Amino acid sequence: MILEESVVELQTPSGVMNTHVSKPVAAGCRPGIVLFSEIYQRTGPIRRMAAMLAGQGFVVLVPEIFHELEPAGSVLAYDAAGTERGNRHKVGKTVAAYDADARACLDYLQTRDDVDEGRAGCATAEQCLEREVRNAQHVDERVAKKRALRQTQ
Repeated sequence: MILEESVVELQTPSGVMNTHVSKPVAAGCRPGIVLFSEIYQRTGPIRRMAAMLAGQGFVVLVPEIFHELEPAGSVLAYDAAGTERGNRHKVGKTVAAYDADARACLDYLQTRDDVDEGRAGCATAEQCLEREVRNAQHVDERVAKKRALRQTQ
């Protein structure tokens, strides 16, 4: 399946959040997924996971989860310093901010002509953020499915 990637800027109470969109090029109305990354943000494995899901026919949003703490487009390194920084951000960001980010993504999905209304889901890519995002998944009735996706190395 041929895919298309783009970036949209979504407004949140804590500022602009770059959100990466992966979707099939072929026309059609599809389910939407908000894919919350691991603590390193949009790394190669997260980009590949978004592409894999889009290849299965989903419109996938990957928000930059630390948009209020890191410059746009930042990816933290898979090393001790990146891990420490990501873990510090993870607990420093409030649950309310994660909730607001999820709502902004779900609001955006509802504006898209290629997303089936009522067929949205939220997923976390790693257990690192599962606790923080779990609440966001439950605060919005638009989320039809909730899943934690765990990668292996």
